[in-house]
Amino acid sequence: MRWLAVWQVILRTIAATGGNYLLTSLIAGVMARLLPFAPSEASMTATLSCFLVFALLAMWVFAARSVLRVYVLMAGWSALLGVILWLSLRAWGRL
Repeated sequence: MRWLAVWQVILRTIAATGGNYLLTSLIAGVMARLLPFAPSEASMTATLSCFLVFALLAMWVFAARSVLRVYVLMAGWSALLGVILWLSLRAWGRL
């Protein structure tokens, strides 16, 4: 049973670093596209806001009941935000 706990910590650490970085960068990208500010201000606001998002997601990864739930939710949100960001880039181009 000890090896199971060790693997859960390893998998949560991977999710809290790599997966969290991917998800947070997608959140920042979508926020920068949707905020009603000038492009430079929207980008700065989204980037600074995502420092808090990154910290909260990292805490959630270690507080969640199961590792599978963490990966499924992070993958689902990443896919959804990736599609939204891709569609906004196709529709409106770069800022």
